[in-house]
Amino acid sequence: MSGALHPTIRELLAGRPVESVSAADVDAARSVHVAELLYETATRQRSDWHDDAEFQLAARRLHSEAQQARMDTALELVAEFHQAAGLPLRVFKGPALAASVYDSVAERPHGDIDIYVDAREPERLEWLLRDLGLAECAIRAAVALAVSGSPIHELEAVVNDIAVDVHFTPFGLLTPLSSPARLDSHFVPHIIGRSTNAHVPTPELSLAISAVNLARKGGGNLWTAGDIARLLSRPGGIDWDSFDDLVRAEGLVDIVQPAIWAVVQDLGLGANLVPFTVETRPKWAPVLGEGDVHFGLRRRGTWVSLRRPLAKLPQSARYVARWYVPSSAILDIRRPDTHGNPYLTRLLSHFRRVVPVAAEKRRSAEVTVSP
Repeated sequence: MSGALHPTIRELLAGRPVESVSAADVDAARSVHVAELLYETATRQRSDWHDDAEFQLAARRLHSEAQQARMDTALELVAEFHQAAGLPLRVFKGPALAASVYDSVAERPHGDIDIYVDAREPERLEWLLRDLGLAECAIRAAVALAVSGSPIHELEAVVNDIAVDVHFTPFGLLTPLSSPARLDSHFVPHIIGRSTNAHVPTPELSLAISAVNLARKGGGNLWTAGDIARLLSRPGGIDWDSFDDLVRAEGLVDIVQPAIWAVVQDLGLGANLVPFTVETRPKWAPVLGEGDVHFGLRRRGTWVSLRRPLAKLPQSARYVARWYVPSSAILDIRRPDTHGNPYLTRLLSHFRRVVPVAAEKRRSAEVTVSP
């Protein structure tokens, strides 16, 4: 299913003024999970409120504030874990964008914390993962795979009832980074949460991450479209030379350019914001307001992940095979609770979990927005 992008949501995501807010606008914002952004923007701009729209959104904000308080506490704990391990805290996606791109953290709520790590110091990494509460078998398997250069999407931890996703690549693709050391210069110091010292991506890296994320997850992922619009429109703009060097080194040009261009077109942004054009939008490119409803290997995310330089395709193929027929090491990461059981029993348990999760992701991508 898909639906046309609601006019008010389009203006909101593009960062343009919202003159008035109706109950229908609130319903549309809720359906695509941007209600907090609508409330904060309309309040700051002193927009006209109709019906009981302001009351509905104000009540929702109270919930968001409670969630943010838990998030800030979790960030402080995660920072302590990094300090104890002697590693820099590198946060990206939601918490980093909220602190560095939006006018206020309340405009960009987020349900989890995404951190980026690499395996150049495996002993320190093990220390960190242990403090995060991960199972010992998962730690050993993840570090061994990371050190060997095998791609690992993420590890899942929980701190203060907040999900903490530990990523070995910020792009979420099926291949490892060309050079983790290159990304060091693309993380800069910034205060996030209450007063947590962290490193967040430069605008150029954030734009690349957001564009890949939008390409992977489809046009129903409207928060990411709003992130891209704000990154493009921010004071100072984007250092396009630095951006181009980054995405070319990682083989991402043919993924990020169509995704960014889709946002420019669908949100009616000025074409002068980007130094390129995409004459024909690829069939896989996102259309804002439309969810990605494919399943399995037909999912846009998997296809985009495999759209890589030929030299990396064997690694991508191995990763896909590992997901559908995972080794014992991968099962230690994905299902550490089954460690020690016979392999076939663990494999069956893995599929019992994977299929419902994939189906839920498919349902969440089926976005319907009506005026």
